[in-house]
Amino acid sequence: MTNLSEGKFSGGPIDDFTSGWARIPFVGMKGHYWNDQTDTIRALIAKDGGEPPAADARLFVSLCNVFGRTDSRVPPLHVGTIGLCKRCQKKAPRWTRKEERATFLETHPEAAEALRRG
Repeated sequence: MTNLSEGKFSGGPIDDFTSGWARIPFVGMKGHYWNDQTDTIRALIAKDGGEPPAADARLFVSLCNVFGRTDSRVPPLHVGTIGLCKRCQKKAPRWTRKEERATFLETHPEAAEALRRG
């Protein structure tokens, strides 16, 4: 997702994502700190006798208890310069945001330039 009018950019898809900061498409407008709960949720659905999600579906829960779903067609995205959820920021380990933003900015110079311009 790109929002040029506000100068905010989300990055490209994250391969093999299991936990960390990301933006899951169609789940709000902010980045959240997600944890993969696919196996736990699948076990609960099976216990209740419900229909399991598609085989390639991944189910995530954020630190602020937002639920998100991804699959091969709708992968999680790097947060880029999109704002972060304040509740997740308070609960996430302090080192995570700084390290991941640095990694993203090294691989996406256009986002680094946008940050410098303000």
